[in-house]
Amino acid sequence: MLPWELLSRLGLDVQSLVSLSQTCRAWFYAISDQDWEQLLTKECPNPWMYYTYSPRASWRACAVAYVKGRRGKLPPRHFSKHTWPVYVDTPLPTDFYSLCKQTGTMQEEAPLVFCDNGFFSNSGFVNLSEDQESFYEPHIWYEDGILSNAHGIEMEIGPKRPCVIRSSPHALVVLFEHNIHTGLYVKFRDTPGRAPDVKLDKTVSFLYSSCTIYLFYNFVLIVKRESYGTKFYTVWHGVFTKITPPMDQVWRRDGVLLCWDGNIWATDSTVWGANVGFGTSVKVVQDEEFGQYAALYNQEGLCQRLIDLKNKFYMDVGDMHANTLITLIGVSYEEVGIYTFTKSYLANTIMGYQGDSDLFTI
Repeated sequence: MLPWELLSRLGLDVQSLVSLSQTCRAWFYAISDQDWEQLLTKECPNPWMYYTYSPRASWRACAVAYVKGRRGKLPPRHFSKHTWPVYVDTPLPTDFYSLCKQTGTMQEEAPLVFCDNGFFSNSGFVNLSEDQESFYEPHIWYEDGILSNAHGIEMEIGPKRPCVIRSSPHALVVLFEHNIHTGLYVKFRDTPGRAPDVKLDKTVSFLYSSCTIYLFYNFVLIVKRESYGTKFYTVWHGVFTKITPPMDQVWRRDGVLLCWDGNIWATDSTVWGANVGFGTSVKVVQDEEFGQYAALYNQEGLCQRLIDLKNKFYMDVGDMHANTLITLIGVSYEEVGIYTFTKSYLANTIMGYQGDSDLFTI
């Protein structure tokens, strides 16, 4: 049994206690039925309804039912409109980092692919940086069984072919899906050697079928969608755990998961706007290095809205595409900036662009 002073000092509510009880077996057994009763009767207006008029055999089960019943009843997250500086026909700074780059199939389908110093089109690479001698460098390398990222993290994976790679300044994650080599490897920056710090093989249930991997700083989130629900797992500080997501956002099968500061967000119209649906019309990308930022893209691969999860800001940038040809959103000297480029500027021979018509037909 937990001392009541501890519960009140920690400021735990019923939802927090439910999450805590599911982190490990030790917490599950440390929280007694009396603890659940005390906290539930304090927070819930009519807690006996969950116990007396239901077949649930414990106050813990009543608490879980109470938390589930509150889904969708809490106030939505409200974001404020914000304006970041906009630069027109200005070369990208040498330290420019492009936020929320397209990845995976989104990158393959987009007519333009952006990087830190320019973009790729059907005609090749166009350099928009102040440093005209700079060139595109990959963020991931593989050589002799060693996978490396641009932040100096090296992990030994052998000859296995990864199907998913997630990289950040603090960790490197690789997912293998193969009959023989199925597993999840995680390597953290602050650990010595090249051996993976976490190795999960196919004996872990979520690896039996496809799942989605998110990496933000050193927080790994694994999401497995099934017909009867969605399961969540984390790897944090080297510990693999099954978790219960926060209940203040209803998880929708067509929604998008975002993380900030270890919290899981299931986004909906309160974040992205009342007229935005989550079908095939939009895609959301959260930046892997600056995890507080996320961007919404349309079907053409153009950014429509930038979101700051930490400060709860948003800025619509879709209207800029009417007057400019290229829009890049990024960070320079720790400040967010939006760089737009007109057709006349890109066609200038100083930029090394030779007037390929492919660029202007997107």
